[in-house]
Amino acid sequence: MKKMMLVLALVAACSLAASATQNVALTNFCDTWDLHVDKGNNPAGASAPKIFVWGSHDTPGTCTGTLDTIGMKHGANAFVPPNDLFGTAHAVYDISDVEGGTIPIEFTIRCGGASGSGAAAFTGGTSFGGHFFIAEDTATCSGKPAPQRVGLKSLVPRQ
Repeated sequence: MKKMMLVLALVAACSLAASATQNVALTNFCDTWDLHVDKGNNPAGASAPKIFVWGSHDTPGTCTGTLDTIGMKHGANAFVPPNDLFGTAHAVYDISDVEGGTIPIEFTIRCGGASGSGAAAFTGGTSFGGHFFIAEDTATCSGKPAPQRVGLKSLVPRQ
């Protein structure tokens, strides 16, 4: 019985380690994200592990209403918003949701700790992703739930 409990505890600890939680709150806009970052399964011959991001946009429902969001983590050079705010290249979470409309909105979110955190929004296109930069802001990233942001406008204006 003790061995079984040890095995179950080990499996639970490994499951927690496999999925990290990242919470993001913008500085000047009401947008927040509660994101999970997971390493996906690689097909045979893949050169690097894929890192998927999924979660909720505006979980408290104070800005846009709670929306599902999904995407991936990848590198971005210093000129890609929001990295341009900090002048250095850094990995970004590249996620998309529809924000209650028919045209998807793409967000790149940088959680850089001491080197700076921020988010940028893009729109355009009729499928996953946006082609036109529309706004960016600095942000706070943490492992705890994102705070409610009341009285601020959303990063993407609604029609």
